[in-house]
Amino acid sequence: MSLITPNQSLFSSSLSGLVVVLTGGAQGVGQSVVQQLHSAGAKIIFGDVDDTLATKLASTLNSKDTEERVHFVHCDTSDYANQLHLFQTAYNLYKRIDIVIANAAIAIHKDPFLPQHESDDAILSA
Repeated sequence: MSLITPNQSLFSSSLSGLVVVLTGGAQGVGQSVVQQLHSAGAKIIFGDVDDTLATKLASTLNSKDTEERVHFVHCDTSDYANQLHLFQTAYNLYKRIDIVIANAAIAIHKDPFLPQHESDDAILSA
């Protein structure tokens, strides 16, 4: 059950036929946006690093149409070449891009603290 119900008027039929490129569309907010854009008639090319979830989403949405309007492209947004490939794919398919939604997050999992060394203790206790 969704905690937030989107305002359906935001996704009107005026999106019909528009080409949308979206990053991070396999789950969470991105997945919901892909679903809403699809309902509004947009043509969607979305990128994500989760091939399994993204492929399933594209397949599920495309099974509801006579025309394939949802395309998944593997895209790690921390890699420029991946981003370029996503946009080139969209342009090659439709010869234009009308809307871009930068939704993907780049998570860098590092310890926020520097390692502490014995020499640091000596300085701090002086």
